[in-house]
Amino acid sequence: QQLAQEAAREARLAAHAQRRLSEERARERQDALQRVSRRVSEVSCAGWLVHIMFLLWRDCALQQEARMRKEAMLRVEAELRAETAQEDGRLAREQAEEVQQELDLASMQSLLLLVITVWQRCAFEARCAARMRCLHAGAASQALAQQAV
Repeated sequence: QQLAQEAAREARLAAHAQRRLSEERARERQDALQRVSRRVSEVSCAGWLVHIMFLLWRDCALQQEARMRKEAMLRVEAELRAETAQEDGRLAREQAEEVQQELDLASMQSLLLLVITVWQRCAFEARCAARMRCLHAGAASQALAQQAV
């Protein structure tokens, strides 16, 4: 009976030790899981921080690229405006030259018309003077003829 009691007691102690060992292992597993979970959280948090930093860097880089593209576009636009202004200036000069040539031509035509008018007037007066001389000469010769008779 004493042996049975000792065996039961040893069995209870062994069972108790086994429970304590199982509980300790369970606690160790739980602690290990918590450590792993914390580490995963830390890594996950660090990963998110890295990801957020990457997104911020990419956003800054995209904004910088957009600014550079806009500046380049504004430079090209300014160059095109300058070229257009130069072309407009050239066209304006050409038009001014054409208008000046037309004015010069109109002035020459007016001068030529004036010369023709003066020439026609002089010719008319010369014909009139010649007729008057003829009339005077005819009248004089008629007078001489009458005097001779």
